[in-house]
Amino acid sequence: MVPDAQDLLRAEMGSVPVDRVDADAILAVLRPVWAATPETARRVRARIENVLDAAKAAGRRQGENPARWKGNLAHRLPGRADRARSS
Repeated sequence: MVPDAQDLLRAEMGSVPVDRVDADAILAVLRPVWAATPETARRVRARIENVLDAAKAAGRRQGENPARWKGNLAHRLPGRADRARSS
């Protein structure tokens, strides 16, 4: 059974303070499901990005959002075409 987005986030990042979340922590959540369930992985990444954006707006973190796709995770995870070729 593939865990849903909420399960993945709770299991991997539930106790990490928002100001300590970095790209490596996000990749640790995404990599195990990225190829097998890309839609779940996409939703998890988007949810993390939204949470971190809200935390920044509330003054609970500073700097760039490590969950941002463009210019960040897009360079560290295979895109859709890459996943299709590796299947």
